[in-house]
Amino acid sequence: MPKGLNRFGEMKSVAGSLNELSPPTDTPEGDVIGCLNMRPSRDGISREKRQGYIKFDSFYDFGSQKIRGFFDYWDESGTNRYVVVTDKKIYTRAITDEEWFEIYSQANEIQFPIKPVAYLRERPIIVGFDQNFLIEPSTVYGLGIVGPESAPSTVEGADGNLTGRFKYVVTYMRSGNFQVESNPSPISSRSVGSAHRARAGNIATIGTAAAHSLIVGSEVVIAGMGGTGYNGTWTVASVPDNTHFTCSNTGADETETADTDGIITYPIIVGRVRSAHRARATNVATIGTSSPHSLAVGNEVVVSGMGGTGYNGTWVVASVPDTAHFTYANTGGNEGETADTAGTIAYKKKINLSAIPVSSDPKIDKKRLYRTTEDGEIFFWLVDIDNATTTYEDNLTELGDEVSYDRYPPPISIFAEVWDDRLWFVPKDYRNQLHFTNKGSAEEMAYDNIVSVQGKDSDEIMAIKVYMDSLYVLKHKKPFRIDKVGESSYQMTELPFKTGTDCPASVCVVGGFLMWYSKRGLEIFKEKELVDPPISDLIPITIESINQDAVGKSFGNEFEKRNEYWLSVPVGSSTEPNKIVAFDYIRAKLTPFEFANGLTCMHNIRSGTAKLQFITGSSDGNLFIQDSGYTDNGTPIESNFMTKHYRCLTGERGVWNTLRRMWAEYVCPFGSKIVLNIYKNKQKFPVASIELEGMSPTDLDEKRSVVGRLIKLGISCAYFCLEFVHNEEAKGTVRILPPEIYFKNRTWKRDIEAD
Repeated sequence: MPKGLNRFGEMKSVAGSLNELSPPTDTPEGDVIGCLNMRPSRDGISREKRQGYIKFDSFYDFGSQKIRGFFDYWDESGTNRYVVVTDKKIYTRAITDEEWFEIYSQANEIQFPIKPVAYLRERPIIVGFDQNFLIEPSTVYGLGIVGPESAPSTVEGADGNLTGRFKYVVTYMRSGNFQVESNPSPISSRSVGSAHRARAGNIATIGTAAAHSLIVGSEVVIAGMGGTGYNGTWTVASVPDNTHFTCSNTGADETETADTDGIITYPIIVGRVRSAHRARATNVATIGTSSPHSLAVGNEVVVSGMGGTGYNGTWVVASVPDTAHFTYANTGGNEGETADTAGTIAYKKKINLSAIPVSSDPKIDKKRLYRTTEDGEIFFWLVDIDNATTTYEDNLTELGDEVSYDRYPPPISIFAEVWDDRLWFVPKDYRNQLHFTNKGSAEEMAYDNIVSVQGKDSDEIMAIKVYMDSLYVLKHKKPFRIDKVGESSYQMTELPFKTGTDCPASVCVVGGFLMWYSKRGLEIFKEKELVDPPISDLIPITIESINQDAVGKSFGNEFEKRNEYWLSVPVGSSTEPNKIVAFDYIRAKLTPFEFANGLTCMHNIRSGTAKLQFITGSSDGNLFIQDSGYTDNGTPIESNFMTKHYRCLTGERGVWNTLRRMWAEYVCPFGSKIVLNIYKNKQKFPVASIELEGMSPTDLDEKRSVVGRLIKLGISCAYFCLEFVHNEEAKGTVRILPPEIYFKNRTWKRDIEAD
């Protein structure tokens, strides 16, 4: 039974007004009974068989891997490159290469087909894998940089230019044209284990397991002590020796108790100690320090804050009796040893950094060190060093720019889109959120760069797409629009219709429309409202037969050369897309296509000669160039077009009910033929089958290739329809023009323009 004969549209009468009705090949889509692989011609009044495809190249071998994405880009050297995405792998090659190179592989299959976005000088960005990727000529890089979660070790060095309390952080970076920097590492600090604890009069005394370098006023962080009341951030009140310190700590008195689980951390303090006492004899001052110093004869020291003000000033060390005393020339009256704990002794030292962590990320080539100013809290740039370097001696006084803390890498995402000079992501683990990067960057985002899209809703985000000046968000059941408000704020609006999508890769901007697949069928959104698509009885048949378990693999894209939107969907029991719904948005016509290979992705490229090509990937691991030749890679294309049923009765006596003859016009190459089947009175089998022999030379233009043939019929009927079938290989265009049909002494005419 010819396809579609069990579905009849409204019976339209042609009797009495034959000259006013459209001819069969211009039948409205809603009345067409059957159509496969016969698209509307560009003249708008005829139908032509779709062209086929050939292999994209002859040397690739993806085995049976399903092609989920294909695209091209230009790398930094100006080389045009291709990228293929399969369920688990990514391949690339230059346009001049004769083999494909695998640049990434993972164990898990991706969930949806891949459409890349381009941001950094048009380099493709891919999400949907186990990482977010930036494609490079011979590798892939994860978006953003995550530095090791550790800080360098710090100790005092020899004499230099530093004195005071300092903190360090490290960032990791990719230099070159696309500089990317990680968020700062943890703040460097020194640490020592606890040995015991005690408390008396709300003053805690902490014993350390090894020597510390604390001084009065140092900030310490205590964690992990068994006496939990001792944990916290405190300021050192006194330093009895280098294995004890005290701090204010409210609580019950407690005698010395062993406690070895604590860790005391504090920033490094170099070239500075607090005074303990003072003395002067024969114009030589002796200063005692509250903690060990590292002074040497000849060092310059700055003494300040002493109660004996005559001891303050800048001096040169004359002698060092031990690590708790030093002397210098100081004119004044003799004075015996006198307690004086308010003074600060500062002397220039260096800081040696060691064990600076090395990143294993292959894209990182530099580390950037930041430190605070003396006793400061804000970090400033210090120096850039190679990633492999693990030590650095710091004696600099000049510092650069302040470090920024808004450089978190984007989350692992399932969808992405570029809008408002930012890259927008839908995280895999937060499908009701949009995350966006800092302006001007594709790899760095602030901690709070998040828009919640009805965060408690179980309806997940399925696609995001830029259209007009807004970002559109499609969930399964609901669409939203994100608009920019001011310089850096955004406003979300839920749209007043309930048509989302289950097919992320179906969403596409085509011919000024935003199009996507929904459970209703093909959705067409123009500016601010949905537009009803052209009526077609053929497309609902396809939509109703879609395998909903595999619908997420559907793929939609514009066939730019033909002004068509192609939507590839899995129908019947197929788990891969195996039928195309082609929408000609210029002529508002819908046509179903079937191919010898199931098409799973589509992309427009410019060939090496700048020719626009439409490339499709298949479920059996092949790439094809569409509209190349007249077979599907050697397989003849089956095609047919069946008009609506026309009523040719009029009046009570039913006159003018004989189809006498027909003038057929068509284009068909030599050696091929079109079969014309005529059905009457809703019968399942044709009453006549006529072979229209091909006579068109393939080297003539379309208008000069038209063949006309007069066919005598003599068919009496109440209703009739026409079916045109071409299932053979052809060497050129196959096209059907509107025929003229004669009913007794009346003719069905069509308008013909002179040329």
